[in-house]
Amino acid sequence: MEKSDFLSGFILLVFGVTIFIGSMRYPFGEMDTPGAGFVPRIASFILIIISLFIVIIAYRKSLEKKRSTAYRNFFPARDGPKRIILACAFLLAYRLSFPILGFMTTNFLFFLFVTRLLGDFRWRISFTFSFLSTLMAYLLFQVFLRIQMPPGILKI
Repeated sequence: MEKSDFLSGFILLVFGVTIFIGSMRYPFGEMDTPGAGFVPRIASFILIIISLFIVIIAYRKSLEKKRSTAYRNFFPARDGPKRIILACAFLLAYRLSFPILGFMTTNFLFFLFVTRLLGDFRWRISFTFSFLSTLMAYLLFQVFLRIQMPPGILKI
């Protein structure tokens, strides 16, 4: 199954990159007056991101299968209540720290601790995922949609 996931993710990646490159011939426009390249470029960018996730997940599954280690469930029976309480605590901390720390810092820390402590990923993977997720949220909300988010005490 992992081989077909990897192959389909790679084909979608090539397709997305091809569409993205092809859409560069058309004007992008602005948010209020989109050009002919607006929708294909945005859609192909989203396709590229999703296909990268498919390829990475399929690759990780094949590595785990080779190592013959069972992946821990998100809510194992013994740790289930502890993990639910921890997830609720993270959400509460996110809500309380958002106006103080701001959009970028709060998102980064939230994704970092959720992926590390609840997802059981290594720090490097959690850091990379948190950075990319925060960057994508910044691009979506502040660059493309032009929604002003609180900068927080760090002014970022």
